[in-house]
Amino acid sequence: MVDAYAEFHTDHRCMEETLILPAARRLLTKEDWVEIDVAFGANRDPFDGVKCEEDLGKLFSMIVKTIPETEG
Repeated sequence: MVDAYAEFHTDHRCMEETLILPAARRLLTKEDWVEIDVAFGANRDPFDGVKCEEDLGKLFSMIVKTIPETEG
């Protein structure tokens, strides 16, 4: 599951960097970018003010436990 998740995000990022962003740079106007900036600025960070270090520690532990032990 971890490998599938990592592959999904790698593919997603690659599509953004090679297709979406170059097309946006070519096709969107300055006015379009202003509108996009306003829309993104209106959305607050959902994690603002939330302490999630403990949850991140639990997540890290879960991920580490999924890594198969190697014979040394």
